[in-house]
Amino acid sequence: MFVPSGANLAHELKYVGYIRWITSVQDGRHAIMDTRERLAWNLRKVRADKKVTQENLAVDAGVDRTTISGIERGDFNASIDLLDRIAAALAVDIAELFAIPNEGEAPPSTLPAGRKPGR
Repeated sequence: MFVPSGANLAHELKYVGYIRWITSVQDGRHAIMDTRERLAWNLRKVRADKKVTQENLAVDAGVDRTTISGIERGDFNASIDLLDRIAAALAVDIAELFAIPNEGEAPPSTLPAGRKPGR
């Protein structure tokens, strides 16, 4: 995890959606996520952008829907093999799941409740 360096930095812990943000008070704002949080953020973002439900992604990746939900909440430690299957099901490179979000980027949206988009 990247931590801003410098003397006498004060850090304030804030929550935006389900993602942990640490703000450096004296050295400007720095969005800091650990890898699991970044994965959660990007998985939800890619899935929502493609309008794929957790259930449909789970079926395509060969896992239970609760596994996808757990990854998106940052509660589940996914294996590389599982991440490969998820990336393939979403038709993205696995590296996209580990991208660092732009500073100030809004949390990913969620799809409307229900099993099928648009209904």
